[in-house]
Amino acid sequence: MEDFRECLGDCGLVDLGFTGYPFTWDNKQDEGATIQVRLDRATCNDEFLHLFPDAAVEHVLTEESDHAALFIRAAASLDAAGHKKQRFFRFEKAWTRHEDYEQMIVRAWEQAKQQHGVHAGMSGKLGTLTKAMQSWSREVFGSLRKQISKLKTQLRDAKERALVTGYFQEVKDIES
Repeated sequence: MEDFRECLGDCGLVDLGFTGYPFTWDNKQDEGATIQVRLDRATCNDEFLHLFPDAAVEHVLTEESDHAALFIRAAASLDAAGHKKQRFFRFEKAWTRHEDYEQMIVRAWEQAKQQHGVHAGMSGKLGTLTKAMQSWSREVFGSLRKQISKLKTQLRDAKERALVTGYFQEVKDIES
């Protein structure tokens, strides 16, 4: 470990720190056998810090892995002219499990073809499809990001309580 720290120093790298749950790895064992440590870190050099002075690292609890994901924010919320940046479309896999998903896609694609013409370019059609998917998602699911954020907060709080109490059943219930 000392060699690793020396290497970081030689390369001019520093730990960016973090927010969120303090550990990034969990052996997911039952009470009494649980081991949690902060194995994963984000490092950077002075040049990076100069370009992104507000860079931040968040530990994001995941169910898919025994490691937390590191979410690194390195972009400003406003562009150079002070305008709000455009949000990008994000496809949610959860949509595909909804019983009305395929029917919604067919309807939206037909609407896009009518709006832009059968032989028009794909860009306009995909834009129309994207808007329809976003609208449908808001109507059917509400805000998935808010729901996920709420569950992550509940999971983090349950894990913190489990550290004190040694009772991990609440964590397992939330994860399942």
